[in-house]
Amino acid sequence: LHRPTNEYRYKVWCYDAYNAFSKESDHYMSLVSQCTGDIIIFLLAYCSANGWDCEEIVNLVWSRVGKRDFVSDPLEGGEER
Repeated sequence: LHRPTNEYRYKVWCYDAYNAFSKESDHYMSLVSQCTGDIIIFLLAYCSANGWDCEEIVNLVWSRVGKRDFVSDPLEGGEER
């Protein structure tokens, strides 16, 4: 008998969170919050394992992203590639 892996169960759980519930329901919000928290924890652990400063990375990226203006430049947001 084949038992599903934790990764498979997690994917199904996140799929259910996104598709099976009304986006206004408390249950949906609980599942989406759990998935979001899991992603953030994974990224923090990944940065830590690689010796990276997560706060520094976020600040560096935000200094660029925060300047984007998709109203006046819908395709590039005013950012040069």
